[in-house]
Amino acid sequence: MLVWLIFQQDNGVLEFSSRQVLTFINHLKERLKLSAYLNAIILGPILDSEFEVLLQYGVDEVFNMENLIHSESVAFSITRMLTTDKRQLIVADNADFKLELCARISCLIGCPFISNIIDLENVDEKGFYITRSIYMGKLWEKVWVGDDTIVVSLDEEALPEPHIFERQNKTLQQHIGLPSNYEPKSRLIERKQLPLESVPLERARIVVSGGRGMGKDGFPLLERLSKKLKGSLGGTRPMVDEMVIPFDRQIGQTGKTVRPLLIINAGISGANEYTMGMDKARYSIAINTDPHARIFEFADLAVEGDCKEIIKLLIEKLDDQDHT
Repeated sequence: MLVWLIFQQDNGVLEFSSRQVLTFINHLKERLKLSAYLNAIILGPILDSEFEVLLQYGVDEVFNMENLIHSESVAFSITRMLTTDKRQLIVADNADFKLELCARISCLIGCPFISNIIDLENVDEKGFYITRSIYMGKLWEKVWVGDDTIVVSLDEEALPEPHIFERQNKTLQQHIGLPSNYEPKSRLIERKQLPLESVPLERARIVVSGGRGMGKDGFPLLERLSKKLKGSLGGTRPMVDEMVIPFDRQIGQTGKTVRPLLIINAGISGANEYTMGMDKARYSIAINTDPHARIFEFADLAVEGDCKEIIKLLIEKLDDQDHT
């Protein structure tokens, strides 16, 4: 089986999720005893040290796509690398650009695209058995896909902690150019960086959330911290009721469900109505004066103390880093 893994980079460094996706695939190979050849498709140039990382995670071959930024051209080029005589699995995480890319690849080659997968439970000669998350993670469903080639995106809940798999073979680097007969049906006109406050809360990688313990006068501190971390500001229902934050920033059963890489909960007791909207966060930090606050049950790091003072200290530390 050929496995095609789609990764992005930032200033030549592979995104963290690439290590998680590779760990997921390697665990899958071990558990199902799959013989799979791993191809990494990198969207943009990477540093030499990152090739060593890919080697450690068992990648067999690397394809660089340095000059392609529009999803149509990237998808077209990827489909030209696919074969028809072997079973293939095309894998990405749930990042917005890669979801669009997966959908385009699926349409171009006429194969199924299954999003938000949690697990591939079995692979037989006729198809794949897949567990996927639906309704914002509230339900799981098992589906069978009978096709030699499928495209999948991994749900964030499926991404494990990175684990290196030592391999001795060399990684082959190839630069991919756009075929000369390519005639795009669309073209990129403009790309703008949106202000952080306009990024939907449920799409934020980092969320800073506050409750009654922060008070109305404490939310400007949380807003400063969220901007420092390039995150998004959220809060509890009482903060919406008191008109401290707008409704579209409410987290919880009657608000938004968030699944960020990190959430910082400041001055939040941890009522069930709230935690139902944030318990899927990969990492959680809770700050509260009450050592018995329920929110600590959901925290990877629990900090007992004055929320405002601790948030001020965090901002000061981040300011110091900016000046060094």
